[in-house]
Amino acid sequence: GISAFLRVSQFTTPRRVEFRGQNVVTFDFEPLPNYRPKTRLEKVLQGLVGTVWVDDHAKEIVKLEAHFARSLKFGGGLLASVHPGSAFVFEQTLVNNELWLPSYAEIHLSARVLFKGVKVNQIIRYCDYKKYKVETVTQSGHEKEKNK
Repeated sequence: GISAFLRVSQFTTPRRVEFRGQNVVTFDFEPLPNYRPKTRLEKVLQGLVGTVWVDDHAKEIVKLEAHFARSLKFGGGLLASVHPGSAFVFEQTLVNNELWLPSYAEIHLSARVLFKGVKVNQIIRYCDYKKYKVETVTQSGHEKEKNK
């Protein structure tokens, strides 16, 4: 997903800002003007305009805000279409100074699927991540027969 996103987008207006007490680099992004998408994912990503916040040290995306600047059609618009202005926000955080995991997602979608209108407005918060230690013991089938 990230490599496709980088292929179809151009990044502008780099700047340093503070986000959650950290210095991050922020970029605006928009579709590359003359790029022709080769996959369905690239077609979807090429419809997005927005801003991305990147942790300067970890080189991880900490926040992404994007919206569809134009209608996105599937099957020539007969199967489905996503209306312009449909948007989402995604945030992730470093957990236990070890792993980047999702912390927040927000979806505002207006679409038509076949002949039915669909609206989604949803906020998802991720929390209470826990770390578990697990031990396993493996035996081959040959070792099991010896133990009988």
